[in-house]
Amino acid sequence: AAKDLASKTHFTVLELQWLYYQFYEISNSIAQDGVIDEEEFREALGLRNKELSRRIFFVFDENHDGVISFEEFVKYLSVLSPKAELDAKLHFSFQMFDMDGDGFIDKAELQKMLEASLREHEDLNLTPEDVAEIIESTFKKVDENDDGKISLAEYSDLVHHQPSMLDYLSVNIIPEAGEEEYEQVMEHIKQLESPRREDPKPKKSSRKK
Repeated sequence: AAKDLASKTHFTVLELQWLYYQFYEISNSIAQDGVIDEEEFREALGLRNKELSRRIFFVFDENHDGVISFEEFVKYLSVLSPKAELDAKLHFSFQMFDMDGDGFIDKAELQKMLEASLREHEDLNLTPEDVAEIIESTFKKVDENDDGKISLAEYSDLVHHQPSMLDYLSVNIIPEAGEEEYEQVMEHIKQLESPRREDPKPKKSSRKK
């Protein structure tokens, strides 16, 4: 399974083992259920703003069942890898902005995301007028057919002309470590999981009352 995941992502088998440890810690931080819910996700990211966290969570939760599995966790962390292709990051960011999933970004959606980002980064002192100006200038530049919404194709044109605008989606997730360090992590995981394995279900009595 690890080799299969490695072939589909930008991570090696050893790096996936390290990521499993991170996933295990996050998924059991509030509810010990082996999946990451929205609250655990927000706390792991350290985000104050729920709307921003919710949008990132929405993209990670590919099947929209309300939780993130390990496969989903790894797939979208791979998109954030510096090794990931620009188009993968492009689709990731477009999904964050396209809140209703209709395949377009409208002005209201852009405003919500800008306001969520501002609440997360309190050092950015922009007035409502500044935000409105940013939205209008963005649509004037990107909305080529003037239909009041930005399509994926229009967004793609913008990104390919200014790829640096997605630099924030390139994150060095995996720390530099040797094989010995990764093996220590896996040994720690085994120790964490062992109580569960050693806790057999009580056998039902076969005696009739």
